Amino acid sequence: MLEDSVVSNAARMSLSAARAAIAAAEREAAERGLAVVVAVVDDGGNLVSFDRMDRAPLLSLDFAADKAWTAAAFGRATDEWWSDMSTQPALAATLPQRPRFVAVGGGVPLWIGDTLVGGVGVSGGSVADDIACAQAGQVAFAGQLPATNGVPSVTGKGTEKK
Repeated sequence: MLEDSVVSNAARMSLSAARAAIAAAEREAAERGLAVVVAVVDDGGNLVSFDRMDRAPLLSLDFAADKAWTAAAFGRATDEWWSDMSTQPALAATLPQRPRFVAVGGGVPLWIGDTLVGGVGVSGGSVADDIACAQAGQVAFAGQLPATNGVPSVTGKGTEKK
């Protein structure tokens, strides 16, 4: 007998929210005088939306998508991996061998409340620029959501990332 819980009303990434994240990341890039690639993936790492600004580096195509994938796969920003890998040799030896894994800043997770729904990845600038652009996309994504306790969730814990 099937239980009622077989069907789920799980939170999902929408195309309009993905496009809002991309637009915000590109605005941040333009303000910095950069041409970047921005990718948004869903919780399964599948591409939802993707954009390459004029003159963005060709290699950034894969990096942006893989940064988004890494953020969605682990629910954490890609720049957070360096400190863990420097203190845990097993991580440093195994994770970089995984296809698509990127430990370079510019990928951030996207949450709806406590549900991980995807990630945004940016490539084409310096690491600091890519992080800032990805975070702009993350904030814009959260701005598309109904507020929880008056604050849209950015980190997945119901609190805005500061």
